[in-house]
Amino acid sequence: MVESGPTIVTLKEILEAFNAHDLDRIMGFFAPDCVLEMPRGPDPWGARYVGFVAVREG
Repeated sequence: MVESGPTIVTLKEILEAFNAHDLDRIMGFFAPDCVLEMPRGPDPWGARYVGFVAVREG
């Protein structure tokens, strides 16, 4: 069986990057057409960042 989603190893690497506050390492996990939805932000539903540049700035 071929895995179609993230592996436990990948998820741990992402968590380590966030915990280290390493933006370059974090962004290495995002595709150019990525979307990041955060629970907090200016709107009642939080904040939504679309695209690599917007996600990096967010």
